[in-house]
This record gives sequence, C-alpha cells and structure tokens, in this order.
Amino acid sequence: MKNKKKILARMEYKRFFQKLRSKYKKKLMNGGKIVKKMVRKLHFKKKATIYKKMKVPHIRKRLTIKVPKIFDLSTEPDSVLQFLNELSKNLHKDIAYDLYIDHSETEAISLDASYLFDSLIKNYSKYWQKLHIKIHMSGTASNNVDVNNFLLSFGLLNELNITKHKLFPDLADRDYIDKYITFKKDGASLKSYLAGNTSTELVNYFDKCFNENGLRIKDNAKSDLMDCFGEIIKNAEEHSGKETTEWIVRGCYTKSTHSCSFSIINYGNSFYQSLTENSSTAKTVLEEISKVIYSHTRFITKLSLNMELYQQAIYTYMAIQDGISSKRSEYGKASTRGQGIIDVVQFIDQIRNKKNSITYLNIISGNTFLNIDYKYPLVVEKKGKNQEIRRLMYLNEKSNFSDPPDIKKLKTMKNYFPGVIFSGYFTIDQDYLLEQVRSA
Repeated sequence: MKNKKKILARMEYKRFFQKLRSKYKKKLMNGGKIVKKMVRKLHFKKKATIYKKMKVPHIRKRLTIKVPKIFDLSTEPDSVLQFLNELSKNLHKDIAYDLYIDHSETEAISLDASYLFDSLIKNYSKYWQKLHIKIHMSGTASNNVDVNNFLLSFGLLNELNITKHKLFPDLADRDYIDKYITFKKDGASLKSYLAGNTSTELVNYFDKCFNENGLRIKDNAKSDLMDCFGEIIKNAEEHSGKETTEWIVRGCYTKSTHSCSFSIINYGNSFYQSLTENSSTAKTVLEEISKVIYSHTRFITKLSLNMELYQQAIYTYMAIQDGISSKRSEYGKASTRGQGIIDVVQFIDQIRNKKNSITYLNIISGNTFLNIDYKYPLVVEKKGKNQEIRRLMYLNEKSNFSDPPDIKKLKTMKNYFPGVIFSGYFTIDQDYLLEQVRSA
C-alpha cells in the first residue's frame, strides 16, 4: 500500500514537473528570462546554451494587424467576424509577437466590433504578461477624426502608445472626451446581483442621454426598461451553457449627432442551442418553429439555401418574439418569460423619429444575423388556445410566419459567433419627441 502511494505521488510530481518545465521552455523560446535557481531546478543547461539551442531571435517578430475599412457588425457582420476569427488564430499562444495595429484606412467602427477586437488584443497581452514577457504594441491612427475620437474615448489608442497629443489638431479633436457619454460594465453569473444593478445603471445612462436633449424617461418606463434589460442579461447567464457566464454591456452617446448606441455581449450557447437543449421547457414553441421551417421548404429549395443554417436562423427569428423562451412554461412566473428583447424593440419604436432617422436593433447569434430597422412594424395579435396578446416582429410584408422573412433582415453567415450579441442604435430627436408630446 505504501509503495502504491509513493508511485502515485511520484507520477503526480512528474506530471507537475513536466508542465512547469514546458511553461518555462515556452517562456525562453519567446525571449523571456528565468533566474539561475529555476534553470538548475528544471534541469536546463546554462541559459546561453539554451538560447543558442532554441535559436531565440534577438528581435521579436512583429505581427501587423490591419483593421478593416468598415469595422461595423451592423453593416458587415460576416466579414468583421471573419477578420476577428482569423486574428484569433494568428494570436495563438505559442509565439509572442509584438503588435502593430493599423487603423489608417478605418472609416467606421461599431461599439461591439471595437470591444471584441480590444478583448482579443488585451487577452493576448495578458497571457504573455503572466510569463513575464511584455508584448510591445504600437500602431497607426485613422485618417478619420471621428474614428480617432471614438478610439481615444475608449482608450485603445493610448494602449497602443499613440497619445492624444500626437493626433492634435489634425487627426483628433482636443475636446474628444466631451463629445461622448460612455457606459462600460462587465459582470458574471457568480455575482447574481450584478445583472439587476447593471440594468438599472444602463437605463439611468439612457436617461442621462435624454437629459442632454432636455428630456427624461418617465419613471414607469424606466422601471419597465430595467426589468427587460435585467431579463436579457439574466437570459445570457442562464442560456450560456457554462457554469460561469461573463457578459459585457457597452454604451456610447455621440453628442454631435444625438445618437445612442449600446451592445450586450455574452459567450456561450446561441439562441438555437438554448431552445433545442434537453433542459428546454418550450415544447409547444419547438413544434411551432418546426411548422414555420416546414412551410418555408419550397423557398429553401428555390434559393438552394443551407438547410441547417437556415433552420438556426429561423430559431433565432422566433426566439425574439413575445413569449418565446426555452424556460417558458404555460403557468406561473415562467409564463411571462421571453419578453425582454421585444420590450426594447417597442421602447425604441416609441421614441425613434419615424420620419427620417436611422434606427436599428441587431442580433448576432451562432451563424445568424438578424436586423430590425422598423421597415416592418411591430404587430400585436392574440395567439394560442388562451388567446394571449403577443407583440410580434414579422420580417416580411405579409406579416406572418408562414411566408419567408426578408433575406436582407435575416441572414445566415459563414462565420460563427459563440454566443449572442444584442446591439442597438437610435437617435434622440428633441423636436420630434416634443412634437409627439404636444399632439398626444
């Protein structure tokens, strides 16, 4: 028995030793240094011999990252995701590169794309930092002043050692900080109270944006919005398929255009995966979705669409509708699940300028991109055997699910996003809203 314990302990130590040696070997191969004590302990030869044997270069290789011209998930979702996926592969964890980030041709950048890009860069830098290897970052600013103002406000240019003073006065405005009202909040399911706190802070942030225009959100509307954003964030936690779910909320209000954008991002399951997983209680919903897909068979065949990807897109399309949720039940508290996104759709529909302003809500989930730009109105109908009142967003002119949705509003993508991105953009038009109040 004693011999067996000794053997197991020896095996455990050997595994630990090999893992530690591998870690330090990677560090040495990428130009890092270790103390003499560790050289002896890990049975390495003299450091000079190690460097020579491993052919460690005196100058570290530099990886140039050219940010796309239109770096916006609302207009170029597939190409932006392709760029990010390729970048993720290039930033593998075997070689430490110094990074040169080129924004010179970037003319548009969205809040969600910016966050996803920044997180890749920061995580790569942090990984090598743990091995005591500093990743040197530099880059080129954009020729577009608005892009640089945005990047300065969210801090990336400073991290690339491109200080604001180098950009003034031609490539950035001196008052760039005053041009925006920004919102940043990260959270995780381990701290359950954060979802409620963040939804409250986000709605207060929206109210602050309205205050900039001499307006305010009514208290009852604020309360409703807090509930619906709270549900959206809680859904992200529950449906991720992970023990611990991290989520990100970002907001940016541009004072010059009175435009407000926001994004809620989480990694994990897509809408399709959430609705079809074994724990889903939405059996009647699944039957309804299956009927919708079947009714589109001729359309799928005619356009030679990928059946699997189209099916996932329809699940996402149905998931945003009022009352659709994988946790929904016929009775009790869970009977009201699945209203969060449609509540936001309705709120923005009420405050947007219906005459001439650009407004949209986008959802990216798995291989699906869904765009709501209010070309098709929100419809209120009675549904089911209990004749429940449902708010439905049909993405076609006939306002039904049996006809296929507009392929410009519901797209399948070649590139995959592991989770859900819910983003929106709207303009706060003071004159229009005051006109609506007077005529009410």
